[in-house]
Amino acid sequence: MFQDIEYFFAKKIMQIGKAEPNKNSPKWESNLALGEIFKLDDFTKGSQKMKNTIMLQSAQFTYNEEKNQNSLGRYFEKISPEEYFEKSVLDLGCFTGGRLCYWKEKYNFGITNGIDINPVFIEAGKLFSAKKNVTIDFQTGYGENLPFERDSFDFIISDHVFEHVSDIEKVMAECLRTLKPEGRMLVLFPQFNNPLASHLGRVTWIPGLQCLFSGEILTKAFNDIILERGSEASWYSRDNLPLEKWEKSPHLNGTKIRDFKRIIKKQGWEIDYWKHDLPQDSFLNVILKYLLFIPGRVPYFEEVFLWNICCILKKREL
Repeated sequence: MFQDIEYFFAKKIMQIGKAEPNKNSPKWESNLALGEIFKLDDFTKGSQKMKNTIMLQSAQFTYNEEKNQNSLGRYFEKISPEEYFEKSVLDLGCFTGGRLCYWKEKYNFGITNGIDINPVFIEAGKLFSAKKNVTIDFQTGYGENLPFERDSFDFIISDHVFEHVSDIEKVMAECLRTLKPEGRMLVLFPQFNNPLASHLGRVTWIPGLQCLFSGEILTKAFNDIILERGSEASWYSRDNLPLEKWEKSPHLNGTKIRDFKRIIKKQGWEIDYWKHDLPQDSFLNVILKYLLFIPGRVPYFEEVFLWNICCILKKREL
């Protein structure tokens, strides 16, 4: 009975804040940065030429996005550009490769690898890096079992990936194994209590629902709303309707700040840098920076007021 009531309110709230991908929207192009774009009929039923075009468009979009946003410089400013020169780098969760191609060009990485779980993303990365004449080894794989030798990389970069992995502790252990002594891992991802990180944006813009309702209820409401929209919405539906065992909410493993810090301590990472502030790319973020300055630094309070986990972790030399 209680679950029925919870489901009713969750679905109603999601419908009040309705969001829906629309090809006529001026923001439609931003979908090129999402994996769902490859489930559209234009891709699945298109010619190889059309598939190549969409893959290259996706990679180019993320290339341009990184060029404009400069995430390495904004989030990880502690590392100077010169420190990346000729260093071995892994992009863990490289998507279609555009971002990594830009980094390789800008920072002159040495041996460069990109890994992701979807073969389509890897094919796109290979196409785009060839087009840009940039040497990168793209391959399919999982963070829980990285296909690299011990002490392979000077840097591992993971941008908005750790919230989606099935076993974050195993992923971090694999990163520790494959980093060289004194190697550094650059990590950026939204912690579970971040109200803007519900990952329900295909259905609703209402923030923080993952903190109000159970994952099972949100998943059912999310799936049902998409089903009610008909076949045209199938491209952004979930591949697996029930929650996976590792999911605490649709697409999210539920990692909070205290969970992440526990793993850091358990595995023996050294925290080289921990960022508390939001990037100042909008008037709202400037206001939030000052409003959250103190609570975002206080234990327990940070679980609510520190939205993103952004840090540099160093592998201690044994």
